[in-house]
Amino acid sequence: RGGRLEVYDPNKYISREHLEVKFMGGVPHVRDLGSVNGTAIYRGGEWVVISRGPKKPGDYYPLRNGDLIALAYSEDKGPYLVITVKMT
Repeated sequence: RGGRLEVYDPNKYISREHLEVKFMGGVPHVRDLGSVNGTAIYRGGEWVVISRGPKKPGDYYPLRNGDLIALAYSEDKGPYLVITVKMT
């Protein structure tokens, strides 16, 4: 299970192939696919950048219920588009 998420962004902050979700050992993991503007996870009161840079896919990061995923994130401007992780 898992897959890729495609988002139409007329402002072009979100890359065409931005991130991947993959289930490993029954736990969802996410990784940035080398997006231009990065990906970050909000957990425990802080943003954790999981991007390595443009065209450099990152490592898989385990997700928890309630995490926020920011598509396009910068230290200066913060998150652009936020997805909430909800596991049922």
